[in-house]
Amino acid sequence: MSDSKKVLSDLVLSTSTEHAPLDAPWDAIDIADWLLNLPDQEYQRCAPPDHKAAGYTTTD
Repeated sequence: MSDSKKVLSDLVLSTSTEHAPLDAPWDAIDIADWLLNLPDQEYQRCAPPDHKAAGYTTTD
Protein backbone atom coordinates (compact mmCIF):
# COMPACT_ATOMS: atom_id res chain seq x y z
CA MET A 1 0.00 0.00 0.00
CA SER A 2 1.40 3.40 -0.91
CA ASP A 3 1.94 6.02 1.82
CA SER A 4 -0.79 8.25 0.36
CA LYS A 5 -3.40 5.52 0.88
CA LYS A 6 -2.19 4.32 4.27
CA VAL A 7 -4.85 4.51 6.99
CA LEU A 8 -3.43 5.99 10.18
CA SER A 9 -4.61 4.14 13.25
CA ASP A 10 -2.32 5.57 15.93
CA LEU A 11 -3.95 9.03 16.14
CA VAL A 12 -5.51 10.19 19.41
CA LEU A 13 -8.24 12.84 19.36
CA SER A 14 -8.33 13.35 23.12
CA THR A 15 -7.25 11.61 26.29
CA SER A 16 -8.78 13.94 28.85
CA THR A 17 -11.73 13.10 31.04
CA GLU A 18 -13.59 15.00 33.71
CA HIS A 19 -15.78 13.71 36.50
CA ALA A 20 -18.32 15.85 38.33
CA PRO A 21 -21.07 14.54 40.57
CA LEU A 22 -24.51 15.88 39.66
CA ASP A 23 -27.41 16.01 42.03
CA ALA A 24 -30.08 15.79 39.32
CA PRO A 25 -32.13 13.04 37.69
CA TRP A 26 -30.71 11.81 34.36
CA ASP A 27 -33.86 12.75 32.44
CA ALA A 28 -33.35 16.39 33.51
CA ILE A 29 -29.88 16.55 31.87
CA ASP A 30 -29.77 17.31 28.14
CA ILE A 31 -26.16 17.98 27.14
CA ALA A 32 -27.00 18.28 23.43
CA ASP A 33 -29.59 20.98 24.12
CA TRP A 34 -27.18 22.81 26.42
CA LEU A 35 -24.39 22.70 23.84
CA LEU A 36 -26.58 23.77 20.92
CA ASN A 37 -28.04 26.68 22.90
CA LEU A 38 -24.85 27.82 24.60
CA PRO A 39 -24.71 31.63 24.65
CA ASP A 40 -21.95 33.04 22.43
CA GLN A 41 -20.17 34.75 25.33
CA GLU A 42 -20.03 31.49 27.32
CA TYR A 43 -18.79 29.57 24.26
CA GLN A 44 -16.04 32.12 23.64
CA ARG A 45 -15.02 32.02 27.30
CA CYS A 46 -14.58 28.23 27.15
CA ALA A 47 -13.01 27.94 23.68
CA PRO A 48 -9.27 28.21 23.04
CA PRO A 49 -8.27 31.73 21.92
CA ASP A 50 -7.31 30.57 18.42
CA HIS A 51 -10.53 28.59 17.83
CA LYS A 52 -12.72 29.69 14.92
CA ALA A 53 -16.30 28.44 14.91
CA ALA A 54 -18.08 27.11 11.83
CA GLY A 55 -19.34 30.01 9.78
CA TYR A 56 -16.71 32.38 11.15
CA THR A 57 -16.16 35.53 9.12
CA THR A 58 -14.39 38.88 9.53
CA THR A 59 -16.83 40.76 7.31
CA ASP A 60 -20.36 42.04 7.81
